[in-house]
Amino acid sequence: MNSDCLRCPGHRAPQDDDWQRFVAEWWQASRDKWMAADDLLELAVNHARLTAVIGDGSRRSQQSRLGIALVVRQGKQFGAWRISVERDRHRKCARYRLVPAEIEGTLAPRWRLADLLVVWWRRFGPHWVTVDDLLSLATGEGHVPTDRGYVASGALRCTLGSMLCALRGSRVDGWRIEWRPDHDGTPPRFRVHPHEAHLR
Repeated sequence: MNSDCLRCPGHRAPQDDDWQRFVAEWWQASRDKWMAADDLLELAVNHARLTAVIGDGSRRSQQSRLGIALVVRQGKQFGAWRISVERDRHRKCARYRLVPAEIEGTLAPRWRLADLLVVWWRRFGPHWVTVDDLLSLATGEGHVPTDRGYVASGALRCTLGSMLCALRGSRVDGWRIEWRPDHDGTPPRFRVHPHEAHLR
């Protein structure tokens, strides 16, 4: 099975990596809800993302620059998600949301990343694991519908790997995901660190 799809891109331009992280944080904040540019600007500022995109002008200027950047990236995939844009007929302006590229159709309805992180920690603790380890764990816990062929095809493997790469360094419900890049052809590895509240 080709492992190229599991490599967290270390050769991307810093701005591309910034977009990956921003999109992952966007998904954690609002999932697939429609969002206004002003709401997304607030998210970007709070997480210190896309500074080169929004600039240091007025709030209106930053909102306009972000809106244009989102329109330009409409349909582009970042990690496990694509950016969708439509015109809000009531507010007479554009609105934006994320559409899971593959994950919604391949994971069981009750699956949440936070749920997997809890099971991940209980099973592996602070040890480094591969995407295959996590996919096997998710399948065993019933998070993956095994009768649909996604595990065998590798599509879900790539999607999960892309999502973890996009979220590396971020916090998800208090869990922090860390990444160790691939070396000499070996697959990248991940580990999770819990917030103190999870250890009580």
